[in-house]
Amino acid sequence: MELVARDMKALGIYTARSLSYAGVAYDAVLHEVTDPQRELYDTLARAWQTVLQNIEEAIEVNNTSKNAKAAALSSFWSSHQRFFNLIILTIQFPSVARDIQKHLDEGDAIIIQLTSTNEAQTKRALAQEKGKQLNEEISLEALDISPKSILIEYLNNSFPVTQYEDYEDENGNIKQRVVSDSEGNPVINYDSVQKRDQLISQIEEELVIPQGPLDSILQTFGADN
Repeated sequence: MELVARDMKALGIYTARSLSYAGVAYDAVLHEVTDPQRELYDTLARAWQTVLQNIEEAIEVNNTSKNAKAAALSSFWSSHQRFFNLIILTIQFPSVARDIQKHLDEGDAIIIQLTSTNEAQTKRALAQEKGKQLNEEISLEALDISPKSILIEYLNNSFPVTQYEDYEDENGNIKQRVVSDSEGNPVINYDSVQKRDQLISQIEEELVIPQGPLDSILQTFGADN
C-alpha cells in the first residue's frame, strides 16, 4: 500500500500523507513445519554451535583481549540472527507460495514486500569472485548468496586468529595487546587459522542449505513463470 501511495503521489493524483485502513482485512498463513525442515533446522543449529565452540577455544588459546572477544562474539550473534531469519523465511516459503498461487488463480493481484534485496551480500560475493578470477568473466548465477555464505563470511572476517599477550603498564596494571613481530606486524596463530579453514571446508562440503527466500520467489513466480 505504501508503494501504491508513493506512485500515485508521484503522478500527482494522490496528496494524502497516509492511507486509511478502513475496510482492510487480513489474516495469517499458518505453516506446519515438516519433519525434514525440523531436521534441517536442528542440523544448522548444531553447525553454529560447533562454530561457537571453536571460537571460544580460539579466544582462550590466543589470549584474546576483552574488546576483541566482545567484537568477535557480537559479530557472531549478528550473523547468527541474519542467518536464521533467512532460514525461517525459507522454511515458511512453501506455504506462502501456495497461498500466493491460490490468489493468483482467483484473479487477485499480489504485492510482496521485500525487506532485503541481497544487494550488499551480492556485491561482497561479486568482489570475492573478482579476486579469484582476475581475467575471467563472472557469472552472476554462480555467486553464492545463500544463507550459507553468511556463516562462511563470518568465519573469513571475524574468526579470532590474532595472538595477544599480557603486559604491565606504567601504573602496574595488567593489560592486553596484540603480539607483534620484528617488523611490527600482528602475529597470527596458525593453529587458529587452520581450525578456521577446516571449518570453512567442512561447511562448504557438508552443509546443504536450500536457497534463500528471494531466490525462491524469483524461481517460483519470476518472469519465466
